[in-house]
Amino acid sequence: MKLKLAGGGSVDARWRQLLADVLDVELDAIDCPNAAARGAAMLVGLACGHWSEADLAALAPAATRVASPTGDTGLARRYARFIDFYGRTRSWFPLAQ
Repeated sequence: MKLKLAGGGSVDARWRQLLADVLDVELDAIDCPNAAARGAAMLVGLACGHWSEADLAALAPAATRVASPTGDTGLARRYARFIDFYGRTRSWFPLAQ
């Protein structure tokens, strides 16, 4: 499985690698600085009948592979420590009523 990233989160290599490892997926960054606006325009064109669903693949911007999961088992251990710590301190932070 792979996912596509756009926007600020796709710029920082450390963030991309963390996402790839946590989600265990390959990540591609959209090669378009205004991907959100372009996607919105594509949806409008589709909704008003200017384009058909078959046109969308040709209109979509290219993407470049930016991160692949490393299989870092240390991440799973750190998450388990977090869950343990959270369970032991949860009563310190009562929910707002």
